[in-house]
Amino acid sequence: MEKPINPEVELLATATYHARDAQARCDDVAAMLFPTGHNIPSDALISGVSNGLHNLVSAIQKIVMPSLVDEAETVTSCWQLLSRSGFLREPPLIDFMLARHAEQHLSVNLAKASSVATAEQLPALLLDNANPHIAEAAQTLLAASGMRGLSGASLHHELSPELLHQTVWRVVAALQILRGMRDVDVIERAKELLATHDEGQIARVAARKLVHFLGKHESQQLGSPETAGLDLFVSALATDVGIDHDHVLRLIDAHSCAPFVTVLKARGTLHEDAMAVLILLKGFDLTPREISVFDEGYNSLSPEMAGAEIQRWAIERTTYLAFSGQAAEGA
Repeated sequence: MEKPINPEVELLATATYHARDAQARCDDVAAMLFPTGHNIPSDALISGVSNGLHNLVSAIQKIVMPSLVDEAETVTSCWQLLSRSGFLREPPLIDFMLARHAEQHLSVNLAKASSVATAEQLPALLLDNANPHIAEAAQTLLAASGMRGLSGASLHHELSPELLHQTVWRVVAALQILRGMRDVDVIERAKELLATHDEGQIARVAARKLVHFLGKHESQQLGSPETAGLDLFVSALATDVGIDHDHVLRLIDAHSCAPFVTVLKARGTLHEDAMAVLILLKGFDLTPREISVFDEGYNSLSPEMAGAEIQRWAIERTTYLAFSGQAAEGA
């Protein structure tokens, strides 16, 4: 027997549904008029980046000066000195941390929404591939993906050689300033850390290598993060639209879904596939208005227009990271 319909409950549900659309319209207008003030960093984002930076500095400290494990005061002082110096606010390092935060956030979303286990995703299936380059890259990707995390001690492995070099010597300099002496052992351990760093072991580098070597059959699976895994999905997107892997991560995890939709359109993703991927990674419970905006915008935007817009973003990002870093160095 069906339950009787309660008019008050139905009316409240309808009002709530349309109120969300109205609030979304207000958010859209506010974001266009006041983009910086409206899309302020969330507490989770600020906390995640700060914790990531602290873990990065701590990991390098423990490697170059193992005795610091029992010197909590020196560890704290080193962190404070680096923070005051402004180095931990330099754009390249912050961009790296924001990308790692986006990576972690999207990985959690995908794990919640996906019905495909990691062992069934493409990287795991490629471990026994006849091509040794593919099998090796798949093994590297799985190992690097398992090690990483903002809360782990392996975050420095994900840095580029240039950024690792800069970070390590800043930490060494801070330690020696605090201790008032030049420690040859610390310098030697720093050199050893830099010498043993292998960029080929970085997850996104292994993913890019896989995308390059995969054949047509496997490449068809790269359009879905469920079957490809987040790393391969993002790497394929980055390769197809010609921008950096970390840039794609940040565009996907942006406050608005518009940047991600633009990337999918530039790649030539079909409308229904784009919607499926959007819901999978962004976790949206879309209202009719939001679906209508997506439908109209996606169908009216050409891949060429989307590609041109993305290249403009890429140029702006590259310029900002390059010249902001130089300005900070000269300050």
